[in-house]
Amino acid sequence: LCAVELVRAEHFTVFLELRRIQQNQTLLQGIIMAFRELGVEIDEEIFQDIASTKKLVLFLDGFDEVHDDLKPKMTVEIENLIAFNENLRVIVSSRLESGLAMCPKLHVCKLSDLEEHEYKKVIYKLLDDTALAKQLIEQVEAHPGGLKQLLTTPLMVTLLVLGYKSYQELPAQL
Repeated sequence: LCAVELVRAEHFTVFLELRRIQQNQTLLQGIIMAFRELGVEIDEEIFQDIASTKKLVLFLDGFDEVHDDLKPKMTVEIENLIAFNENLRVIVSSRLESGLAMCPKLHVCKLSDLEEHEYKKVIYKLLDDTALAKQLIEQVEAHPGGLKQLLTTPLMVTLLVLGYKSYQELPAQL
């Protein structure tokens, strides 16, 4: 999603892995750190100015990876960020069971699983080598353990491709 926004070039996008925020940091401090990693020096006041422009999209990734002790604080900070910055677009990714889905400030969108053969398209997109992609797909189709049934998300396909590129074989066990 972030890459699509970057290609469109209609908004300034900032991607932040929530798991990187330390216990002694606030969400806003983490966002400012993400800006600085992009080479943009800002402070809280400048952030508020940017957030008010309707041109900023924040991608907060992996709420489910935040330590359980930090989730209540992080939830309040996300809610406040949205409540006090009405022109700011915030997209938070998380597994449904993380608890964030109960946040009234967020609209929950569940991603659909890949259809039966869509994993093949993902493999071709991830591998520049068409021959290697065909070889991997053939091995997935022939796998006796039902590996194909696990390939329901782009993340699972990506993990499979990374493992295959490293070891040139499929895992024996699911």
